[in-house]
Order: sequence, then structure tokens, then C-alpha cells
Amino acid sequence: MPVRDRSESTLRRKAGALLCGVVGLAIVAAPAHAAPDDEAIAADEPAAPAAVAGAHVDIMANLNNWVFGGHGVVMNPEDHFLGLQVELQIDELERLCKLTVAQREKLKRAATIDTRRFLADLEAMRQRCAELDQNDPQVLNQIWPQIQPLRDRFASGLYNEGSFFAKVRRQTLTPEQAASYRAEVIERRELRRRADVAMTLMMVEEKVPLTDAQHAKLAEILLETGREIRTTHQLKTWMLMIQLSKLPEERVKPLFDERQWRLFLKLTAQYRNVVLPVDPRARMREEEDDVD
Repeated sequence: MPVRDRSESTLRRKAGALLCGVVGLAIVAAPAHAAPDDEAIAADEPAAPAAVAGAHVDIMANLNNWVFGGHGVVMNPEDHFLGLQVELQIDELERLCKLTVAQREKLKRAATIDTRRFLADLEAMRQRCAELDQNDPQVLNQIWPQIQPLRDRFASGLYNEGSFFAKVRRQTLTPEQAASYRAEVIERRELRRRADVAMTLMMVEEKVPLTDAQHAKLAEILLETGREIRTTHQLKTWMLMIQLSKLPEERVKPLFDERQWRLFLKLTAQYRNVVLPVDPRARMREEEDDVD
């Protein structure tokens, strides 16, 4: 199977990047915690911030930034949550479900409870940090495993499934409202899956230029599982590459010419035996899971 000029693959990669950006903006433009299955905001899972040998690390001064990421420079985190995330969350439900005043107030009270629980845990962490020896160069490595879960909770969304807000939402929406909400969640999930696959195939085309037909067929194969990978952006790409590396040869080899096949095998061999670090948020989800 002849490969078209490399410029075609380059053009498609650029178009794919633009499409992923548009999809990303569409998803981000909605409330960060609007859907129960919204993925983590943070793209990567950082290790404990590296401290320069002999340098003083001010844990107390940096705790907010470590937990909230780029959102840590708010003077009053509770105002930040209640004034932005909660209102956006409820506004999105209003748009989809036409909430009554009573429903809106009930949901706002539920979100407030989740927020206060999180802030109470953050304050408890702040107290533990205050008791540490700030001059001990190893203290950050010791406390980081306790800081990381707070960061994960914020990044994953304080109002996702398992939250008090989600429980109250399920109890508060009428069947008709719940159906509208469910349809929106499924649509977003499909957009995310297609964007994830597009990003993965852009990586493939860096090493194996593809025709339009090959690109479409590989996308179809990755999408046909009907499942979404729930983890960080970086790990999602790795997991999709691992899926590609384990596809039956008889399924994939006929798509390529001889040279492409050699390049594809070389690329996917890097992922075949990869064991990813355990991420409690990383899981495969059926399309119908956790949408109610």
C-alpha cells in the first residue's frame, strides 16, 4: 500500500491538533466539575517538588500551590470554590435541566458541604505541616504522600461521583431532567474518547506516516471498544499506545505496506511490556457506567 507524501500526514497532524484543541476548549468551557465522569484537570502527576540540596523548602508557603496547582494563588479558597466552580456547576445543570429555585438552592447547599469537607482536610494538613521541621531536607518527601491525595481530589473534581453533591443531584433531578443530563454526559465522553484517539494517532504518525484510510481504520479500531480510559492525559495516551501494541497482527498488518509495518512494530514494541504506575483514578469504564 503506497504511502502518500509526508506533507499530507503533517497537514493531518496539524488539523488533528486543532481539532483536539477545539474539543478540549468545548469540554473545558463547560464547568470543570459538571459531569460525574469528568477526568482529572491536571495533565500529569508530579512527584514531590525537587528541593535543591541544602535549600530551605517553605512547605507552609507552597502548600496551596501544590494542592491547587495554578489555582493556588487565591486569597480565600472557599470564596474561589463557591464563587466560581459551584456556580458554574449549577449553571450547567440549569442550562441542561431547567432547575427550579428550590432545586438550585438544594444543590448549592450540597456543594457547599463538599467544599467545606475538603477545606477542613486541607486545614488539617496545614496543621500537620506546621509541626514539621522545616529545615529537614527530607521532610518534603515524607509529607508529599499525604499532600498528593488532596491534590488529586481537587484535580479530579470535588463534586464528581462519590461526592455529597452527586448524591443530592441524583435525588433531586426529575426523570426528564436526569435524561437530559445523561445525554450530555454521554456526548462529552464520546468527544473525549475521539480526542484521546486523535492525539494518540498523532504520536503514531510522527514515526509512521499514514494515509487517510489507514488513519481512519486505526481510529475505528481504537474506538470500537466502546470504553473510555479514565486517568490523566499523559497516561491515557500511553494506555492507548499499549492497546495498539497488543492488537492481533492479523488485524493490523494488512493495513500497512512492508516498510510501514516495520516502523509500526518498532514504535509499538516500546509499549508492549510497559507496566504503568498504579493510579487509583485509572480505569476503563463502560459507556453506560456512572451516568445516572
